Amino acid sequence: MTGEDVPIGEDELQAFVDERLDGPRRDAVEAHLARHPELRERIAAERRQRASLRAQLQGKAAEPIPARLRIATIQAARRARLARRASLIAAAVAIFERMSSPSEMANSAPSTTRGIAFAALM
Repeated sequence: MTGEDVPIGEDELQAFVDERLDGPRRDAVEAHLARHPELRERIAAERRQRASLRAQLQGKAAEPIPARLRIATIQAARRARLARRASLIAAAVAIFERMSSPSEMANSAPSTTRGIAFAALM
């Protein structure tokens, strides 16, 4: 089977529009388009649309990435959230530890201690 015998699918047509096909396969798609004028017109329209979109978005592509979208900023925010959760869990564990000691249970009101523990988890 030669490159021209292999059927041309929609994926390859889109790769052709995006100029992502290698030489032999690109040649096969071009030959296929030469044999199918209605398909050739559709692909030509898609290529024009692609060029138009690229031209309109060229200025956006040149802009710097906002700080809130930088990987380092996102990772730092994630670490901060995890650290906060870890400190809240540690506080809850400390409160529950205190609640479980017999001397502390006798000296404090259970509802107050549970309320503090619940607030620490939120």
